[in-house]
Amino acid sequence: MDKLVAIILHDSKATDKELLRDLVNRAEENRVPLIYLRTVSRFYSDPYISSKLETWERNKRRYDLGFLKLLQRLISDDIEFTLVKQALYPRASYDADLLFRTTEEFERVYPILQETARLGLIRPDPHAGGIRHMRGCTIEIPTEELWSRRQKKSFNGTEVYVPSIEDQIILFHLHMLKHREIFLGDFISILHLYNTNHNSVLLSRLANKYSLSPIFHFVSYLFHYLKLREPEIKLNMPALSQFIKFLACKKSQELFPVRLPKVILGLSVLHFRLREECASSQFY
Repeated sequence: MDKLVAIILHDSKATDKELLRDLVNRAEENRVPLIYLRTVSRFYSDPYISSKLETWERNKRRYDLGFLKLLQRLISDDIEFTLVKQALYPRASYDADLLFRTTEEFERVYPILQETARLGLIRPDPHAGGIRHMRGCTIEIPTEELWSRRQKKSFNGTEVYVPSIEDQIILFHLHMLKHREIFLGDFISILHLYNTNHNSVLLSRLANKYSLSPIFHFVSYLFHYLKLREPEIKLNMPALSQFIKFLACKKSQELFPVRLPKVILGLSVLHFRLREECASSQFY
């Protein structure tokens, strides 16, 4: 098992100073430096770890402040938007994924996003219906469908719209397809989302509708082989299911970020879907 996974998700306590220091770089690559450094600092005292933690805590404060200012500016200007793919663990990131309903709304907000980017606190990553839907590999999710299921959430005391829990899970899987690999940050976010109240039937239908059943099955079995949770959705095709489980078992022994198997990418490119009668019986 990846030592980064063991420390962050299984409360493993290493004492090898060089190992713990080397893992900082991998934590940064996987977008989990803050949660890693906070975890290590609870059981190991080291000046290097402490210094890195102070830096990332400072980065997070700057990021949260910049992000909050952007959200408040959009709200004060009566701009409709949805905050997409917000990490569900302590993270200091410069990316801010925002979804706008129409091209016109995007054009209206573009000067604000440019100004925000120039300040250097955060980097807005805008998506908009008509010009840039949420996309991964060759799979595209219509903005209007995400918009119809969105819900309100409080971010540092500011009420904003976010995708539904089911759509957030969908979008993290889509992000994996976009990059052809699984960052530990996305993996942890999906795990947290699965542990919140969600509609498993709706999630299964959406995963199949958007041709994401193969990657859902693969990621579910990564959770299983890394001893994190049991699969919630099965792929109702025994031979293909067993092969994907085999791939997940092999990949669970690799280091994050985990490269997606070509089979999973290929099925996604082909927009693989189950027949409706099979898709409706995908639960354990």
